[in-house]
Amino acid sequence: TETFARIALAAREIGSQSALASISGAVGRPGVVELPESATLAELVDVGGLVGSPRVLITGGWHGRWVRWDWLSASTGMTRASVAALGGRWGAGAFVWLPEDLNAWDALAGITRELADGSARQCGPCWRGLPALADLIERDAGGGADRAGIEGLMRQVDGRGICAHPSAAVAAVRSALDLIGADR
Repeated sequence: TETFARIALAAREIGSQSALASISGAVGRPGVVELPESATLAELVDVGGLVGSPRVLITGGWHGRWVRWDWLSASTGMTRASVAALGGRWGAGAFVWLPEDLNAWDALAGITRELADGSARQCGPCWRGLPALADLIERDAGGGADRAGIEGLMRQVDGRGICAHPSAAVAAVRSALDLIGADR
């Protein structure tokens, strides 16, 4: 929907002053929200009603980036450049606050499995690499995998797919590991 709205504005040479974003996770009212680009991520989550005290925000959807949710990230503007400066990614415009009672490793395991299962399986990285990566992360969520093995497999998958899906999945996993790896 946002794409069609933006095309109509561009055709009339009118710049957009608002942003559409999808909010979910630790919010009382998930959905699609339109706010002025001058709004902050705190204002975005206020529309949905933050539930609890989440510590992680996934920006840009499952192919996005994981950032720490705190006062600094809350003050970030609703522009692609501001989200990127935070270390996030606008991507699909999806923002997911992980509920505080959800183990971030369990969330990563579920998301990685979803990315593996959602592939077209038209090349080796999607057919074999992403499922193997999901297996390793699921084992690590239980405390049993080798981090060096995960990193090695990500190096084998990254940049080798027919499309961008495997590389985007690896970038998302790497972002999550960079954020939650220290908390393990």
